Amino acid sequence: MVLLPMVPPSLANITSYGKTFSEIHHLSDEEKKSTMKSIEQWWKKYIFRGISGQEIAQEQFLNRLNQEFKSNKEEFIKDKRNYFSTILGVIDINHDKFIDQVEFVLCFRAYGHENLTADTDFFNAYKPVDGKVPVKVIVDSWTDFLTSEYSSKESIEKNAFESVQTEIDAIVSFQFAMANAFLVSKWKIWYNSLDVNHDGMISFADVEENKFSELHNLDAKQKKDVIENFEKWWNQYIFRKRKGEEISEKEFLDMLNNDFKTDKAKFLSEMEACFKTLFNVIDTNQDRSISEDEFLIAFKAYGHENVALDTKFFKSYNPDKDGLVPLMNIVNSWIQFTTSEDESKPDVVKAAFESGV
Repeated sequence: MVLLPMVPPSLANITSYGKTFSEIHHLSDEEKKSTMKSIEQWWKKYIFRGISGQEIAQEQFLNRLNQEFKSNKEEFIKDKRNYFSTILGVIDINHDKFIDQVEFVLCFRAYGHENLTADTDFFNAYKPVDGKVPVKVIVDSWTDFLTSEYSSKESIEKNAFESVQTEIDAIVSFQFAMANAFLVSKWKIWYNSLDVNHDGMISFADVEENKFSELHNLDAKQKKDVIENFEKWWNQYIFRKRKGEEISEKEFLDMLNNDFKTDKAKFLSEMEACFKTLFNVIDTNQDRSISEDEFLIAFKAYGHENVALDTKFFKSYNPDKDGLVPLMNIVNSWIQFTTSEDESKPDVVKAAFESGV
């Protein structure tokens, strides 16, 4: 969510926010151009209003809000509802009328709010279902936050902002510490799942793109594309700065921890890109859903050949009546698996691997 300005709004704010938002969502040039235009129009209409591009002092901003509120409360409420509906339309990247945790957290990061713990707690306060919150629920909540005069009324937003300083203090104290033992244990599980030939090291010997292609009966061109995409994925997200080299478990954990403790929000964004990229390859028919066959073949290609356990893993995502799971549901579960330090949250990926997958 785009917050009420906490620094004097100016053209620089627009450019900075739009650029960061586009980069962390890995938007194409065309998408970036459209997003920047939408964000600029929003700022001009709802923030600058008649003084487009100029810096606005806090007192000036508050005086204008107060004047509008006193003049016509009904119109003020309507305007603020449009205010949040419009910007949520930009934040809702896949235009499904829902906001997931990644969209929520990355939006806050783009606007300079990089406290991952506080932002995640903020999102969870909306009580997401299947990891998502309807856009309308968030719009209604923010509109009420900005227009209600009743101090006794519970406010998710007010509670979140009041807890931010406490959360920041805690993170500052521990920002250079290692990820907690729970998260490290999941990274170890991930490492072992990638060590397909079980030799205690990760290397290109573990990359099974040929097996994946054969199981899908891909033609020569499709096979070539799959090989290129898999190798690119391994180099970018697994080998990282050590492209193609053998990596021990300790080296793998050290690389992940270094990125995690340096910038948790950036790490979250990287894991989102990691699993979007991977499951886009696995989604061979590109329908933005994963079928049971696609899921089982992918796991078989990576050495996980217990069909019963792999099927149980797939079923844990509660496929729809057509036997499909939205791609982002699976992506989000892997993001949680590789980034969440909260062991109180159910983790379908961790549970599956611990069951023997």
